[in-house]
Amino acid sequence: MDPGDRDRDPDRDGDFEAFVAARGPRLLRVAWLLTGDAHLAEDLLQMTLAKVWPKWPDPIAAWTWASTSVSVPPGRLPNPRSSTTYAP
Repeated sequence: MDPGDRDRDPDRDGDFEAFVAARGPRLLRVAWLLTGDAHLAEDLLQMTLAKVWPKWPDPIAAWTWASTSVSVPPGRLPNPRSSTTYAP
């Protein structure tokens, strides 16, 4: 048994899953606007949700979105002429 499983609250889990289901598509669009790349947007959203989860449901957790940064490897900067698109 994972030590973290002992403290799991099913209500907390369900609330977070409902939040992700309701807000995930919108947050992914925002991440795409910030990165200009579909893959980087998915990475940004994944990292952000991973940071929010331990703090959930603390209202301050929502501000994590603004403080999450993405490390872009050289050569992976968004290119406006790129064929990688994300159509929300």
